[in-house]
Amino acid sequence: MLRRVLPIAILLSTPLAHADDTLESGPRDLGLARRYALTHGGLTWQGFAQLSGGTTTDTSEGGVAAGAELRVVAPECDAVRLGGQGRITSLEGGHASAENWASVCFHLAPMTLELGHHLEWDVRPALLAPLGLRRGDNRRETASFRWQPLLAPLAWIAPPADGRSMPTGALVVFEVNVQLTFLWSAHGGLATHGTTEAMPFRYVRAHTTPWDERRDFAVDVGRASAEFTDDGAAIRVWLARLENLELGPLLVTGGAGIASASAGTFNEAAMQREISITTPRLELGIETGGRRVHGYLRGTRDTAITPDGYALLDTRLASGLKLELPELRIGLDATAARTRVYVPGTHAARGVTGGGALTLAHRLVPHVDATLQLAVARSFYAAPIAPMTSAVADARWGVQALAALQATVGN
Repeated sequence: MLRRVLPIAILLSTPLAHADDTLESGPRDLGLARRYALTHGGLTWQGFAQLSGGTTTDTSEGGVAAGAELRVVAPECDAVRLGGQGRITSLEGGHASAENWASVCFHLAPMTLELGHHLEWDVRPALLAPLGLRRGDNRRETASFRWQPLLAPLAWIAPPADGRSMPTGALVVFEVNVQLTFLWSAHGGLATHGTTEAMPFRYVRAHTTPWDERRDFAVDVGRASAEFTDDGAAIRVWLARLENLELGPLLVTGGAGIASASAGTFNEAAMQREISITTPRLELGIETGGRRVHGYLRGTRDTAITPDGYALLDTRLASGLKLELPELRIGLDATAARTRVYVPGTHAARGVTGGGALTLAHRLVPHVDATLQLAVARSFYAAPIAPMTSAVADARWGVQALAALQATVGN
């Protein structure tokens, strides 16, 4: 029983190496696109090489890239995970970027402990990414820690009475997730950003979608998180939140809570920082589909703190559609957001951002794909970078397009 239940909560966390807020992460995920079921166990590996050409708002580029990932998969979690990629592009003077990630997971029932590390070197923000990186090249290092002291089937906690069916699902008690990020660049100094999340009580029940992905049903009560930088902080609480409630063909995710953020110098007389905002925290999303086609629609309202100490109030609507055919994969994503950026010492800036992105991978011959990634969006990242500054610029329209010939290997 425990071996079947334990993978549930592990799958709810997102691996560091699959962040999707950089221009380099898109082609990487096309090269390492396979998803592995944690219940299978064993050794799995994959590698890719890409020859690419494309354009951004201000320049054209061509380049080569290669990457690989190895995983030792246990029933409870990835016991070992190692991966990385390197890219060289023909911008003026040449441009090289790289990233590597590693994690280890120790399981001693009913406890799980996971440690992770992700280093990104001279990566650029994607147009549709929320504020968090700087314009231009970014160097970012993230260390993560996840501790799950207890995950137990409900049948262990509340044994069924005679003649009654055994309760399904499991209870997670006080899971903690911590991330510490260091961000620096040629046009800005070192910034530190930390995030801590605690889930006092969570109920989880395994569920696999018609398109063969894990979307486990989960209910959280009192789930809270905190972000902090040198001159800012954000505290967010879900009073109640559920994930992947099955209503006919739909999976529904929703939550309500409260969020606040503060930034700038601390005023001891007023006992608060220069900037202080509080707002309801809301989320509502639906997902549906089958093996060939599936899509999602999600709306959120939340606060955040960037590594450079800006407070954000963000209202966002995101949608997507994926088509999976034997020789063709197509993804369409669209985002519309209204972001208010509070910069200490200046007036608040408002920006309406959003746009669309297309991802396409067509199998030419076994192990060789032709890929295309195209994004057109109004974004804070579309403005050209000014020397020696990382200040937030007004949102403007931009383009990022990249076509590649890709070879993949692996099991």
